[in-house]
Amino acid sequence: MRYSYSRVSLFEQCKYAFQFKYIFEIETIPKLEANDPLIIGSAVHGGIEGKDFEQLYLENFPKITDLHINELIKMDVQVNRVIRKLNAFKCEYEVEISTENFLGFIDLVIHNKDGSVSIFDFKYSNNVENYLNSRQLHIYKYYYEKIFNKPVKDLGYIFIPKTFIKQKKTEDLHNFRNRIVASLEQPFISYVKYDKTKVDEFFKIIKKIENTDFKGLFPKCNNPHCEYCRGENYMFKLPENKKREKVIDTNPDLWIYADSYVGKSTFVDKFEDLLFINTDGNTDNTESPFVLIRNEKKQEGRLIKTKFGWESFLEVIDSLETQENTFKTIAIDLVEDLRDLCRLYIFDKYNWEHESDGGFGKGWQMVSSEFNTAMKRLKSLGYQIVYISKEKREEVKLRNGNTRTIFTPNIDDKTANVLSGTVDLTVRAFIDEEGKRKLQLKKVNNAFGGGRFNFKRDLIDLDMNEFKEALIEAQDGVKSKEVVKSEVVKETTPPDTSIPDTVEAEVVEVVEEKPKRRRKTKPAEEELFVVTDDEGNEVVNPFTEEVELEKTETKTRRRRRGE
Repeated sequence: MRYSYSRVSLFEQCKYAFQFKYIFEIETIPKLEANDPLIIGSAVHGGIEGKDFEQLYLENFPKITDLHINELIKMDVQVNRVIRKLNAFKCEYEVEISTENFLGFIDLVIHNKDGSVSIFDFKYSNNVENYLNSRQLHIYKYYYEKIFNKPVKDLGYIFIPKTFIKQKKTEDLHNFRNRIVASLEQPFISYVKYDKTKVDEFFKIIKKIENTDFKGLFPKCNNPHCEYCRGENYMFKLPENKKREKVIDTNPDLWIYADSYVGKSTFVDKFEDLLFINTDGNTDNTESPFVLIRNEKKQEGRLIKTKFGWESFLEVIDSLETQENTFKTIAIDLVEDLRDLCRLYIFDKYNWEHESDGGFGKGWQMVSSEFNTAMKRLKSLGYQIVYISKEKREEVKLRNGNTRTIFTPNIDDKTANVLSGTVDLTVRAFIDEEGKRKLQLKKVNNAFGGGRFNFKRDLIDLDMNEFKEALIEAQDGVKSKEVVKSEVVKETTPPDTSIPDTVEAEVVEVVEEKPKRRRKTKPAEEELFVVTDDEGNEVVNPFTEEVELEKTETKTRRRRRGE
């Protein structure tokens, strides 16, 4: 897998969009509006490099209107302003930095007299603060120095401010366009100081991507500008017509149920890097770390307040999402208890005594929705998920009058059907007539269970090694390449340019969407290379040794809002 700044940033911003774009290969259809930031940004970049920016811009649109001409007027002024300032330097545009695992393009590299270089990125945007906090230039410096063996002296963004004035009802087009030109502020430079921790963070996110299981669907983000989460204008990209390599999975998502004291928790405890989410307090026979989930009452003054176990469970999910850790497997012991804690939480929230108090099935629906949403959220994090349940027995009368004992997890049927659909395998453990602990692999008529594996054995001992052997047998013919579930690795220093290829998807460098935020604008007549440090203070421009910039009188201007 080859990574880019844009790809890694998208994973961090919205895993749902990342999944759709890079895993499902579903693209969004552009709206083709005249002020589309991606189209304008690409045209401006091309224009600064000496390409025909008008053609680059107009070729995207089937019909040209006055709105498109207005945008071209803005671009023409700003592109030429930047070009005039850069003509005096030894510039290199669109510099590719490519390794086996990374691909990026630096907008501008200026070669200095002392043998060093300065790296710049063009931003046709008013969103200064966001970019100054970005990891982009820090990552480019890290790779550039490794690939070209040249020191990077300066990092900076060349901001090309936008204007968003509108035509007045009493204003003709000619006067409006003159006003557009007059409102355009001068491009300017903002420098950033290299921060190695931003590179470390970049590699940590890569590790998260590599260790994420994308089988489940991630939740949508809350960004109203995210096209994927808005669910608008999806365009499906057909996959390449070739067979995919299968891999052996010895750590499937699992649901195991059994009677008390059979040893189901002890069996699950054999999974490596396991975290128990425990509800019954029975942890003496296991060695893995655990989090106890239960309702707690605390006295605050004269009041006794209850912290519901379900609230604690949601906090655990939050921590698994945000905190660096080395867990690979999350086991819920017992899942039916967790479902009951969810019920009590909803009852208290709406002052109910039973689901029926919600009326017309609404109560049942709200409990189910709350529980299922949280479980899907947990599964989307990429860990191996294991549900543990006690067993319940039911006697069912057959047509011939005989009875049959049915074994199922101790949870309602609707929830059981939903949960079984989120795992790869559901199995029953029991003690046979000889007192031996067994695991039922193949589905039988009198026991709830089944899965996607074609097991060669009906029964095995309740033993982890034997279980994994049976999994490998069930996947006979598949290349012996074990699937590794999510692992968050703590790093203090960035690795070398080689990053293990564990995700078999081809990366495509994408142009990042310009964020839409507000900023304070610069004075209208400010020169291009007015340099500011991280605190916004004006500093000496290192390029003035080579070029003497003309001084102009600055004018005070109102603050203008950006997007």
